[in-house]
Amino acid sequence: MSSPDPDFDQAKTFHELLQYEIVQASAAIESIEQQLSRAQRFGHVEAERRHRAAVLELRNDLYELHRLDRALVLRFGITDGFEPDPPIA
Repeated sequence: MSSPDPDFDQAKTFHELLQYEIVQASAAIESIEQQLSRAQRFGHVEAERRHRAAVLELRNDLYELHRLDRALVLRFGITDGFEPDPPIA
């Protein structure tokens, strides 16, 4: 069911897109960190330098994605439908 507030609907869509981008950036970081590990094992100094720089840039991008998403969630009260487990009696 759609919200009567188009701004909320747009924010929810943007939140979903940010979540996708966060997953993609995290996967890219993991992949480059594996390449960095291989470069270190084989002593490829130039490749190490490039991979370290790429990881740093991606981590900065990931931080910004999280910051944007957090601001959006707080501003519009977006939830992902997560309900905490009830206390065990």
